[in-house]
Amino acid sequence: MRAANYILTAMLLLSIIMITSAQDFTLDIFGNANMDDLIDDRDIAYVEGILNGANKQTNLTDADQNGKVDQDDIARIKQIIDGTESELYYIDARGETAKVKHPLKKIIIAYDNTAEIIRILGAEDRVIGVDSGSSAGAILKYPT
Repeated sequence: MRAANYILTAMLLLSIIMITSAQDFTLDIFGNANMDDLIDDRDIAYVEGILNGANKQTNLTDADQNGKVDQDDIARIKQIIDGTESELYYIDARGETAKVKHPLKKIIIAYDNTAEIIRILGAEDRVIGVDSGSSAGAILKYPT
């Protein structure tokens, strides 16, 4: 269930970014300290390396967005991994820091492929709407 919540959060962020920008982008979530597009124990080890001087800080290291890299970032990354984090910070399509509540309780579908992924994950009960301009197939299944 935790993995499904994390995947749904990532999908929502991806949908938000796709709506706001048609440009190429990378979804950057704070806590992905080693920049490998996966938040896991390797990010904890990377932050530990920063704290002991072995690694250089990246723009995604400050997981709690308090302006410094410290043990609190390691605690935040552990929460993200465990699925107990209450909010995630990310860099949006405009390059600005934003946050989203986690886990997601409500989803608005922006693209048909997102609707299919939500169906596969069994999270259809969280869908509260569909963007009628870009989700022709999903409109038939969900409220608009």
